[in-house]
Amino acid sequence: MPGDIAALAPGQMRYTQLLDAHGYILDDLMVTRLDDEGGCERLFLVVNAATKTKDFVHIAAELPDCELAVLDDRGLLALQGPRAAEVLCRYDTSATAESIPAMPFMSAKSLVWDGVHLNISRSGYTGEDGFEISIPAAAAPALAQRLLGDAGVRPIGLGARDSLRLEAGLCLYGHDIDRTSGPLKRGSYGRFQNAGAWKAGFLAMPK
Repeated sequence: MPGDIAALAPGQMRYTQLLDAHGYILDDLMVTRLDDEGGCERLFLVVNAATKTKDFVHIAAELPDCELAVLDDRGLLALQGPRAAEVLCRYDTSATAESIPAMPFMSAKSLVWDGVHLNISRSGYTGEDGFEISIPAAAAPALAQRLLGDAGVRPIGLGARDSLRLEAGLCLYGHDIDRTSGPLKRGSYGRFQNAGAWKAGFLAMPK
């Protein structure tokens, strides 16, 4: 992954890309540093649904000393727009609700909604402020319906999402980047926050 993942503090996240042995892009993904547990560092990965099986096989093969837990029972909802924080606060039943508006972009935390534990991140792929909500799949429809019952929330499809992310210049795997692309060839170099990390021998590093 051509990004300084090791420098992430707990609660911080980063957009990056999963590369093959030749430096070509297998997928793009979000990586979040969770709190350490039992003395072990933990990362939470959100990959594309269409490539998840191949992604996890690749990661397991390349990092045999790491434990990989695939969370098949999770769903992901995206709440996007300038009032996203205001709306989300209305449905957070935990004591941390008031801290939602203060969350920095590309940060994550845990919340509770109707007794269900959620992982939320201030991120998205629309170019607008917003949140992505990781939730047990069984509870996702109920939360989606609760949010849609809010006067300030409307559903949009992937076509609308694509128009917004194109306006923001955000690449999407399978459309603008694929197995024939490298990070630098797509102008993604500037998206990786620590350019010095390339000197450490990452795949696809500049020659």
